[in-house]
Amino acid sequence: MFGNILKMKEQMEEAKLLLEEIFAHGTAGEVTVKCDGTRRVLDVQINVDSLAIMDKTELQDLIVLASNRAFEESQVKAAEIFKDKFGPMAPGLLKGLM
Repeated sequence: MFGNILKMKEQMEEAKLLLEEIFAHGTAGEVTVKCDGTRRVLDVQINVDSLAIMDKTELQDLIVLASNRAFEESQVKAAEIFKDKFGPMAPGLLKGLM
């Protein structure tokens, strides 16, 4: 019993490290967001030439949209990696870490 618990804990730690090595990008208009598999935003790029013609609300919407696209891409990448690495346990591990 304890062996199974320790194995699961090790797999969770390994899965967490794998998520930190996944990188995804999302773009919306003039905004690009980079995140890792844990959904941590690592970088935001904004084309400053376009800022003059954008209002605050439009820029905020583009940041949200680009972030969501990056998060979705990271989820797809994580699911593929976890499926190969952990097999049938992949969905549970991924859900537990996100």
